[in-house]
Amino acid sequence: AAMSREPLGVPIFHYRYDGPDGKEHAVEMTKDQARFGFKLPFPDINESFKYHVTVGASRSEEFQIKVHDPLAVRGIELTYHYPDYLQRDPRSIFGPTGDVTALAGTRVDVRIVANNPIQSGTLTVRDEPPVPLKPAAKPQDGAAATFTVQKDGAYTFQITDEYGETFRYEDFYFVKAVPDDPPTIAMVSPKVDMTVHPLCEMTFRSE
Repeated sequence: AAMSREPLGVPIFHYRYDGPDGKEHAVEMTKDQARFGFKLPFPDINESFKYHVTVGASRSEEFQIKVHDPLAVRGIELTYHYPDYLQRDPRSIFGPTGDVTALAGTRVDVRIVANNPIQSGTLTVRDEPPVPLKPAAKPQDGAAATFTVQKDGAYTFQITDEYGETFRYEDFYFVKAVPDDPPTIAMVSPKVDMTVHPLCEMTFRSE
């Protein structure tokens, strides 16, 4: 704390943690090397709290220290929306990785879930411009963006939480596009012409 002049008394640091009790604590500050400066070390801050400083009848404004965990990704949910002609329901997968393997033409929703509420972000597919990651209505649901699988490639992302901290994924998740080839049928057994008697039983296998 910096004073406008040498105080007549000892500055008192008042603070109270966020919580149901709201009990206020008061601790004397010690002289700092700066002129008219005083300090109070807080070696280990684990809870958010509000504070102000008093000297005699003078009182500072009230300030707040907010404590939060460093921004980290908890997981990635991939939802596959297959081409209409397949008549398949969407499929969702949640896990620690975001690698994508899908039929060309599949639309993929990528949802990033973090430990802190996401305020903004971008998802960047190789050779394409970044698209915004839109925060969900519920903070615990993260933020999502969509892209369509057209060819083999990769994507990455970055997010910023409500505290202004940014997480940038420095690597890439791969995108594997499965060619939309027509189906093929191969005879597995038998593979040769055969001559059999009228009551013979045979088993045919194909792939």
